[in-house]
Amino acid sequence: ITITGHTPTLGCNPTESQINLAFGNPGATDNCGAATLSSSDGSTTGTCTKSRTRTWFATDACGNTSSTSRTVTWTDDTQPPVITITGHTPTLGCNPTAGQINAAFGTAGATDNCTNPQTTSSSDGSITGTCTKSQTRTWFATDGCGNTSSTSRTVTWTDDTQPPVITVTGYNGTLGCNPTEAAILAAFGTASA
Repeated sequence: ITITGHTPTLGCNPTESQINLAFGNPGATDNCGAATLSSSDGSTTGTCTKSRTRTWFATDACGNTSSTSRTVTWTDDTQPPVITITGHTPTLGCNPTAGQINAAFGTAGATDNCTNPQTTSSSDGSITGTCTKSQTRTWFATDGCGNTSSTSRTVTWTDDTQPPVITVTGYNGTLGCNPTEAAILAAFGTASA
């Protein structure tokens, strides 16, 4: 029995047709005449890394038999990675530094059910707002089979570096003679900020 075109290792999530083709093409020769070929597939084993073995049997006209096997292995992974964020502080106080804002987003890590995440990256959105400002960071993870996931966290803070403005109304800086205590108090006016 001769097998040509056997591909022992496939990539991620092949179709049944691709698995079937990966076993290759069998042929059988015999020293005295033609041989009859048949095959049998074993069950698929494994969870993430799966494999299946096909065995071919050849029988010649005199009942002599032989067999040979080939195994095909592939990765079965259709679930996206899971991104975990630790240390996220959603609300900061007043006037944080860029470093404090960056730290408030926390750190991201990714896990996958079958293959290691190959890429974990992030992208920051623009800062929005005037006094109350916010920014959103989105993380992206891609596993070894190309499944992707993303998650976002937002940080909010107050941007206020100007002191309040005090307005006084009704101020009368010059009083006449012998004002009463009430008149003196009233001459100061009233204040608002």
